[in-house]
Amino acid sequence: MRCLAATFVICWSLVASGQLSGHFYLEKSTFAPGEPIFLYFEVVNDGPRPENIHSADSYSFCSGYEVKVSSDPKPTSSCPALGVGGSCFSSSALLPPGKSRIERVLLNFDHKIDVPGPYSVEAQRYLSHADASAKYFDGDTPKDTLEVRTTLYFEVDPTAIEDPKTLPTLLLALKSNEPMQRRSGSHAG
Repeated sequence: MRCLAATFVICWSLVASGQLSGHFYLEKSTFAPGEPIFLYFEVVNDGPRPENIHSADSYSFCSGYEVKVSSDPKPTSSCPALGVGGSCFSSSALLPPGKSRIERVLLNFDHKIDVPGPYSVEAQRYLSHADASAKYFDGDTPKDTLEVRTTLYFEVDPTAIEDPKTLPTLLLALKSNEPMQRRSGSHAG
């Protein structure tokens, strides 16, 4: 039996940020070639009061996501990557006590996942509080930023059957210059 069954454990990588917790997961462990593969991130407000968190386009450098797939090209330079400049268009989302928010990132959008075989994805998410004036203090220490890291495993199997026609439609929406169309592509389905 494939060891993939053992790798399809939904990794609960939690780092508490006051009252927030979060984790990454995949819908399943095996995908057909050309099938959309989404990485999901769920943040939960475990505390007694609402939390105002940053919300940005999941595909922008402002999103707080860092995603690497095992098929990504290895860096060819020994020099560190330069930072990206610019302003971030973001908003905030109020997360009530006991509620969760799920975001998803289409891995096929920015990563080459078209060859059958096993893959791993290293995912990190930094989620900060949106309202700096409403920070709660524990002594002199402000709230921490939620930081979640995990590694998940999946396989592209040529014998799996899935309608791959939805992937080109999603990719077209995500390449749009219109923010609303990009968001509809990342949340469609």
